[in-house]
Amino acid sequence: MKSITKFLSILAAFVIFLVSCQKISDKTHAKLIFKATGSPSKSALTDISSATKSSAATLATIALDEFFINIKDIEFEFDDDLYDDDDDDDLYDDDGFEFEGPYLIDVMSPEVSNGIVIDDFLLPNAALEEIEFNIAPCRSRGNDKMFGRSIYVAFTRDGTPYRLWTNKDKEIEIEFDDGQARHLTGDDIRFYVNFKLDKVKANLETMRLGAAVDGNGDGIIEIGHDDPDGNRKLADSLLDVLIGCFDMDDDDDDDDDDDDDDDD
Repeated sequence: MKSITKFLSILAAFVIFLVSCQKISDKTHAKLIFKATGSPSKSALTDISSATKSSAATLATIALDEFFINIKDIEFEFDDDLYDDDDDDDLYDDDGFEFEGPYLIDVMSPEVSNGIVIDDFLLPNAALEEIEFNIAPCRSRGNDKMFGRSIYVAFTRDGTPYRLWTNKDKEIEIEFDDGQARHLTGDDIRFYVNFKLDKVKANLETMRLGAAVDGNGDGIIEIGHDDPDGNRKLADSLLDVLIGCFDMDDDDDDDDDDDDDDDD
């Protein structure tokens, strides 16, 4: 009797092992690559509509120097009609598969310019619709510019230095650049999240930077939730600068980079 019981226990364990292996084989390994595109020193006018360009005298030239973004977690969202989550693992919630970070992105680094792997994710074979970044304050003291902040950006505007930061949270939803979902099939895949620097510069102008003041007279205009210059209210709109700056594809599109270089 003991031998039969032992045999059944081994058989059950073997079945569980086979089911587990099958479940793993039904997954896709997906590398998520963050890449900055466009020129950090190009005029913001290049990405503004022709109607706005007619008042070019009121606009400024922006050159980006530093840009940090802290991503608290990343969520992959699938088509609910094509994906059954009843038998999947604990990573799935009502919205999708969530992976905890943090991921601190140095946007202006050479690594990000070339495309840096944020992480390698194990995802179900289903129709992926979008990726969501949860941008939130950095809790690591390893970067003094980012501790307690979700975004930090330094740039010059017509030669005047600016330092902007915020401690606000924001969810950024990123769809594929053609608007179509991708059905994962089990083959390894790379997703490129493109961060458009020219769009960032254009969006910065919407913050009414001309209204900011150098309250302490140190020659640098600082805009943040705890800034010494008194520009705190402007800092609330910094996260809006990210709107429209992201797109995603599953190919390394070098043609787009060439187009950006031609605009310089």
